[in-house]
Amino acid sequence: MGKLNSLLKKTMIQKFKITLILLVLNALALLVLFFLSNAQFKSLHFQNNLATNITSITDGINSMHISGSVISEPIYLNKEGLNWSIKSPIQWPANNFTVNQIIHQLNLLKETSQFSFKELIQTNQSLSDYGLDEPSLVFEIKKTDQELKIIIGNTTALGNKLYLYLPQKEMVYIVSNNLYDTPFPELDNLKQKQIINIPSFEIDALNYQVRTSDTSNRGLLSVRIEKRENDNTWYFKSPLKTQADSGLVLKTIKELTSARVKKFLPPEILDSEMLGFDNPSMKLTLEGNKRRATLILGNTFLDQTNHKNYYAKLESNDSVFTVNSKSFDRFIEADKALREKNFVNFLTNKTTTIDITNTQFQTKLQQLENGAWQSLVLYPVNKNPPSKADQVTINDFLDQLRNLRAVDFFSDNPKNEDLHSLGFNQPIISIALFNKETPMLSLSAAPHPQDRSLLLIHLKNGSTIYSVEKALFLKKFVPNPLHYKDRLIEKLPLSAEIIGLEIEDISQKSSPYLLNYRKDESPGKIPEELLEVLKKITVRRYLERPFNQEERDDDGNIIWRYRLTFKILLPGDRGNKTENRVYYIGNRITGSIQLGADPKQNLVFEFSPKFLQALYPYISEFKLTPESLNEAPEYPQAVEPLNLKSGTNKLSKNQAAKDK
Repeated sequence: MGKLNSLLKKTMIQKFKITLILLVLNALALLVLFFLSNAQFKSLHFQNNLATNITSITDGINSMHISGSVISEPIYLNKEGLNWSIKSPIQWPANNFTVNQIIHQLNLLKETSQFSFKELIQTNQSLSDYGLDEPSLVFEIKKTDQELKIIIGNTTALGNKLYLYLPQKEMVYIVSNNLYDTPFPELDNLKQKQIINIPSFEIDALNYQVRTSDTSNRGLLSVRIEKRENDNTWYFKSPLKTQADSGLVLKTIKELTSARVKKFLPPEILDSEMLGFDNPSMKLTLEGNKRRATLILGNTFLDQTNHKNYYAKLESNDSVFTVNSKSFDRFIEADKALREKNFVNFLTNKTTTIDITNTQFQTKLQQLENGAWQSLVLYPVNKNPPSKADQVTINDFLDQLRNLRAVDFFSDNPKNEDLHSLGFNQPIISIALFNKETPMLSLSAAPHPQDRSLLLIHLKNGSTIYSVEKALFLKKFVPNPLHYKDRLIEKLPLSAEIIGLEIEDISQKSSPYLLNYRKDESPGKIPEELLEVLKKITVRRYLERPFNQEERDDDGNIIWRYRLTFKILLPGDRGNKTENRVYYIGNRITGSIQLGADPKQNLVFEFSPKFLQALYPYISEFKLTPESLNEAPEYPQAVEPLNLKSGTNKLSKNQAAKDK
């Protein structure tokens, strides 16, 4: 009996194990079937997902064709490198930003629901029910050997959704209305606005040809401007090797790269004779970073507003358009307009000798070993020794010469006979600079043959004759040696003391003294400001005329009306010594100009503003206010009120008496 029970237990255990194994196998089979079916579902969903289908093509897209009822004509776009271009209906670079925005909007399309084309048929519907047979927009996008067609139909009943159909997938989607948030760009908005698509900073050369004759290509002005890589300056390589105005060249290039098409012309109205491209008015080429662009300008015409325009096209593009002439007419004279007008070049700190010559004077300015300058008069011959020159005036002379700027360029490559005929063999002024004995610069000025307000300037061994403003040139570069004389007439030693000062009005016979100061005798106010400027007398400028005490003006009035005399005490080892100084002063000519004279040195000059300010209180014909003399102001007397009787104003008795 025990054996039988043991056998039954073993049999039951074996059956339980078999059942458990079968249950586990069934569970595993169910899991496998679930995962397989879920993977198939996900794969099917992934294949039918709208965003996946679109982004798989747009990631690497190289062409796009756009058509539909919301645009006037189909547009074909092709990607070349990083840039898009329009291939149809015209050939023109596309606006990359606008095209990328369209692609971005396509990538953002996301379905809220979808159904297959078969389901559409099964419900007795067609594409026309959703506006997909005559779509508003059709995108045909391609990526190498892959392509996808996206058809946009009607909006949903609520208007916030769109029906979209992918023929390759035979799926209809309902998507948000992102594409219509803003009006879809027309062809004009897809075109690149700039004519030349090269960044201005890349450009290192500018070529242009301008037609100077209407009958043949022989009348062509050909110009090339290049950039020097070492210092980023620009120069003309042809027709004349000369410096260009780098600032103007950069500005011109920036304007060229910013120039825009005014209007494209339909191909059916183009007339080659009307356009004038066989014998163009101008050709402009910009070169940079292994690429170049050439703009051809044909004939000109006046638009409806009577403004001048050019027919234009790019050399590598058959599309014809119009441009405003304003940006391009400058090239007719650009060979001169873009040239550097600052034509004098030398090192200021290397200049040690300056020669300035005209028919009256030959002045030599020399720098001494200590850095100071002296002035010598070589003509007219005189016995005057070298005099100290004014450092500020010489520095200003050199700065003005280095910054001398031409008005225009009179002629290039003149011959010797041309220079003689223009008067350069007998120049108005000649200027020569030297570094010790080495010539640095030689400049001559001659009269302008057509314009009396200009002078002609020629540099020795130079290839150009320049025009400059005559009045400005003669004011800046003065041959008279007095112009360079040191403005300091006298500076008293620190130990010197002014012990007496007189100012006389020579025209007054009685009481001529306007000031009579004695240090030991004058208890009154000491003229401190005037005494201070007398210790160091500077002038504004010298006049080219001798001193004559009896000189009179056109009205017969004596010019030198005042005499200023001061006595100086000079202490010394062998005892004190006194000296007198005498200066003559004329009437004030203007508010800031008053003549002075030093009879001892035979100099006539204009006083410095500082000297006039100190002198003014003593020779002024006007009574100065107490405030101007730093004195307490006077209190004004009270004004008596007017008597008002019968509506008539009557003066008081006191006021009437004052009036009488």
